[in-house]
This record gives sequence, C-alpha cells and structure tokens, in this order.
Amino acid sequence: MWPSELPTPQRDEFALQQRPNLAVTPMDSGYTRTRAKFRSVPTHVPVIYRCEASRAALFEGFITHTLKGATLTFTTPLLFPSGMQRVSAKFLTNPLEQAKLLAGGQWWEYRATLEIDRPVLSQDDTQFLLDNDISSLNGVIDSIKEALIR
Repeated sequence: MWPSELPTPQRDEFALQQRPNLAVTPMDSGYTRTRAKFRSVPTHVPVIYRCEASRAALFEGFITHTLKGATLTFTTPLLFPSGMQRVSAKFLTNPLEQAKLLAGGQWWEYRATLEIDRPVLSQDDTQFLLDNDISSLNGVIDSIKEALIR
C-alpha cells in the first residue's frame, strides 16, 4: 500500500500505454484475420513523483527498503477515465534512477514507468450504459450528490 505521507504518482502527459494484444494474419484473399492474443495485457504508465525536499529522503527510503529497490508490487492511486482508483502496480524503471532537484532546491522530481492491470468497466456496466441515456444518468447522479451534501 502506498503511504499517505508520500506523493501520489502524477501521470506523465496522461499516457496509458496498453501493450499490443492483436494478432493479425494476412489471408490469401488480401483481407486480414484479427484476433486477440490474450484476455488481458498489462498497461504501462509513465509517472512523475514530486516531493518537497523534506520528504524526498522518506520517498527514497520507501523505494529502497520497503519496495526492495523498486522490485515489489504495491497498491497506488491513479486517475483513469472511470475516475481515481487504487490499482496494483510494479515499477518497470526505478524512480531513483531519474531523480532531479527542481529550481529553487525545495522540490525533487522522480520519473518512472509503472506496469498495471488497467481497470475497465465490466461487460454488464458497459451494456447498461449503452442501453441508457448517459447524460440523463449523470443528471440523476448530480441530483443525488446535491441531496447528500445538504
């Protein structure tokens, strides 16, 4: 679990890079046959961590000791089209390899790439949203939120 005392990862340029999953076979007719190779493939996410200088040592200690040099899997919050979600992740690159002191000397920046299983809507949820008017559902959700705030 990612500690609340450390910064959450910010996606670099909002990139989600799903690994290739299609097998395309040329046919004698000139057409191609396309099929999925696997049911699920990992997604790579370039991220940036920005720490105040006072927390940079804690960040580096967590990566080095708790995550055993960035080799262990951990749970972290990330933003997706479906909203902020906690996902299981592992580092493909160690953030300590790209540490940079930012102008003014008050902040450190660390860059890394995470490998995650990308969360997507279930088949039932997708079908429900396709069968219903999403804009009217958003209106109902907004009304419920307003009622809960009052």
